[in-house]
Amino acid sequence: GLDAMEPGERPDTVRIGQLPCSWFSDDVPGLSAGQSQQIPEPSGASVDLPTESAVRSAFESFGAVRRIDIPLLNSESGSASVASAAATAAAAPGPLGRFEAFVQFVDCAGFERCMTALRGAKLLLLLMPAQLGSSDGSSSAPAALSVLPTLDFDRTGRLSLRSIRRREAARRRAEAAAELERRRRDRERRRLERAAERAAERQRRAEEAALAARIAAEERRIVAAQRKLESIRLLSELFRRLRDERRRKELEKREARLRRSLLKRRRQEMPLAGAAVEDT
Repeated sequence: GLDAMEPGERPDTVRIGQLPCSWFSDDVPGLSAGQSQQIPEPSGASVDLPTESAVRSAFESFGAVRRIDIPLLNSESGSASVASAAATAAAAPGPLGRFEAFVQFVDCAGFERCMTALRGAKLLLLLMPAQLGSSDGSSSAPAALSVLPTLDFDRTGRLSLRSIRRREAARRRAEAAAELERRRRDRERRRLERAAERAAERQRRAEEAALAARIAAEERRIVAAQRKLESIRLLSELFRRLRDERRRKELEKREARLRRSLLKRRRQEMPLAGAAVEDT
């Protein structure tokens, strides 16, 4: 049950929604009911995010503020980033990104003043001519922007100590889970990197082995070709020697026949020469 003595469980927290993000961004020092503040041109393409300091500055006019909670910025999972918050704000309906805030006052009097002042009231923003893009001074009248926020007291006890501790525990669990997931992804990434390195090493070794095999095959082919050429040279030399030997033998045979022919002729001529001597 609720404890009227515990902050957040007693009527001390305002829940206000449909607040323009750019009205409570870092570019705006603060906004109080009935006050005008300067903001960037509302038609700008970017969507500013609200800050707790700007919201605090706006609501401290009603009383001392104990805590500010902007769910757009403070995800219970603890994983909301500025980029995702900006995307959420930009997707909100209306010409400007809107957000919701929980404002807890130190005492119930500040809560009551805030509820009384803002119930059914519009928030106004006064834009000066320089902010309207009038460079020639043709328009000297300021323009006002208004927004009708949703207003209620917090019925959920969001800023009670129990809820804060529960969200903090959930945030720590989410951060621990995110850390475990990060470590798991790191391990998986390292495993994949090692597997890729091993695969690359196997591929490198296979390519080196294939290259070595090609080189060895080429060397064997070259050696075989060299041996074939050497064999051809040896055969050529052998054939040359055989031809030379055959020619030598043929010459020897011719020479022998010629000698025999000459010797026979001499023998035939010798009796004729002796007979001629006798006749003389």
